[in-house]
Amino acid sequence: MRPFFNFSTLTSDANQSSSLCFELHGTNFSPSLRVWFGVMQLETEVISESVAKCWIPLMSAVEVAKQSCGGGSELPILLVRPDGVIYPTGQFFNYSLLSVAAMA
Repeated sequence: MRPFFNFSTLTSDANQSSSLCFELHGTNFSPSLRVWFGVMQLETEVISESVAKCWIPLMSAVEVAKQSCGGGSELPILLVRPDGVIYPTGQFFNYSLLSVAAMA
């Protein structure tokens, strides 16, 4: 069944000193679902069929992913099943906006 993504929130993860994470809310999430920023797989924890939590890698760790997506600061958020089926969400993660939010 196709996973459906409909909302995300950005939060600070108190369990990891300087990590930021975001939650995806939707339907049909399976434990093996993975979230990617372009060509970079994120650490993903599927909490339930409707919630997945992902950790945002440091910007320095995604230089290759940025180059493969045109070199900009926006990376497409993709849902990927273990059989390789990719579901584009139509959403993008923007490191520039994250930097602005962190300075506020």
